[in-house]
Amino acid sequence: MEQLKRIFATNTRALEIRSVMEGNKPVARIDAYDEEVGAIRKFCDCNKLHMSMSSFKLVKVVEKDKGSYANKAFRVMADSNTRGAYQLYISRDSRKADRARHYEEINDHQRLGLILGYPECCVKFFKDNFGEAENADLTMKSLERSEGHKFDYAMNFVARFFDYTLLSHFPCSLNCEKSLIIARKNLELVADKDEYLRHLRTAVLYTLDEGIFLLMNPRVDGNALRYSGVIATVRNDLYHALSSSGDAEVIDKNNLKAGGREVYGGFMVFA
Repeated sequence: MEQLKRIFATNTRALEIRSVMEGNKPVARIDAYDEEVGAIRKFCDCNKLHMSMSSFKLVKVVEKDKGSYANKAFRVMADSNTRGAYQLYISRDSRKADRARHYEEINDHQRLGLILGYPECCVKFFKDNFGEAENADLTMKSLERSEGHKFDYAMNFVARFFDYTLLSHFPCSLNCEKSLIIARKNLELVADKDEYLRHLRTAVLYTLDEGIFLLMNPRVDGNALRYSGVIATVRNDLYHALSSSGDAEVIDKNNLKAGGREVYGGFMVFA
């Protein structure tokens, strides 16, 4: 994993490739800029992996409160001067890599999701809820379909905003057993499990326009929440309120009272 991270730069991309190499996943889809493609292609050639590259680039749309992570992007032609990332489809089977590329180019979300190894229930969830504009991030949709606000730590896909996740898809709910199986298999491939678990075993406050917050070492007693620190996508008034407090009141899975006010969005505890 450490060698993969040197080549692929992020935990998320490195884990995707390791999952393909170990046979956990049929095809990985990762993005890469012009200057990265050569090294990735060389790695694939040396490790008997097949790489297919999109005929377009994606220009990421990063929301100011969401850090550097982008859920939304728009396509431009591959020869455009606009800086964008190619989509690379990497597999041990060249036919699967080519099919994944084709399915994405014709916007066949159903067959693309299945060939990427996502559970059928989650593929249907994505197809039913994804919109190019308003529903690019399905975090809240996934939470709405979940029971309660306490979930298995391996399902913490919101930590993807900080480059820590065991899932590369939106789970149909945070109780999805098929997604949990995938997450646990991927955890076995992680090199520094302690660092991963530190980010996954957190309480998450997801807001629509004030940022994403990981509340570290959470302890929930009834409606009382205590935590030992905050990692955030943005440092704003809410971040400072959370950081200076160390405790909050759980209202429900969508609301948290913190810093003297109610914060609306999504609240999840991954234990």
